Amino acid sequence: MSRGRSDPLRVIVTVKQVLDPEAPPSLMQVDPETFEVSGSGVAPRLDPYSMNALQAALDLRERCAPDRTVEIHVVGIGPSPSRNLYLRALACGADRVSLLDTSRDPVPFGDAWGTADRLVGLIGHVNSQSWDLLLVGRRAADTNSAAVGPAMAHRLGVPVVTMATAVRLGDTEAGCDRVVVEQLSDSGSNVLTAPLPVVVCVSHEVGEPPAVPFSNMVAAKKMPLEILTPGDLGGNDGTEAISCVSLLRGMHQRDDHRSCQLVEGSDGRNAGRELARRIGEVIRT
Repeated sequence: MSRGRSDPLRVIVTVKQVLDPEAPPSLMQVDPETFEVSGSGVAPRLDPYSMNALQAALDLRERCAPDRTVEIHVVGIGPSPSRNLYLRALACGADRVSLLDTSRDPVPFGDAWGTADRLVGLIGHVNSQSWDLLLVGRRAADTNSAAVGPAMAHRLGVPVVTMATAVRLGDTEAGCDRVVVEQLSDSGSNVLTAPLPVVVCVSHEVGEPPAVPFSNMVAAKKMPLEILTPGDLGGNDGTEAISCVSLLRGMHQRDDHRSCQLVEGSDGRNAGRELARRIGEVIRT
């Protein structure tokens, strides 16, 4: 359905909670039974790639003002989501946050397809009106799968544009029911036009929202932030549709043992030969 400029543009942004990707790998542990990753003393944070998607939504709002209102609704799923972390999304400019706590989810959804199904179920439950634009990060800092966005588009039956570096509404010629997306490519960049509704996977070139003032965080505590469980979703929880295409059989922690040896020689040539000999020993072992 074509919509006019007087209608608000409804944007959904998926934001994920992850362990700090900048933390040293030595602090991470993998549970041999559940394969869950935890970090000793590692604080969770909002996924930086998800925040790129939020920044794209904020940029779009700025481009549309004052002619058109842009409503930004942040959604996320995962075990034990932190209310305080997601307050930052509200403080940055989101209008509403809806989270699905999967700590006691009876249905496993470990791969991208299962995650996409759960997100689609959440979006369908918390939105009484149709949405126009779904923004996701190009990938996640913890899994790097880059598959959830396209999987959601497939599940929803809408187009998808990946590697977006900018998103804006179509001009008068293109129409108000389309978006123009600048897309990163091997040859440089493309400019694509896509009809609404559409899923757009945002690349990191967009950047993240800047630090927010403390007053914004205080105000965010009074804004809508709901945390649901799979049982709250009722018939819209996506349970029937979940069909993971991959099954995790095991996960192990990489051995990052390191050693340093000082190579000496009577001159540069002899030191080089000794270095080559030691490298050969390492390769053979």
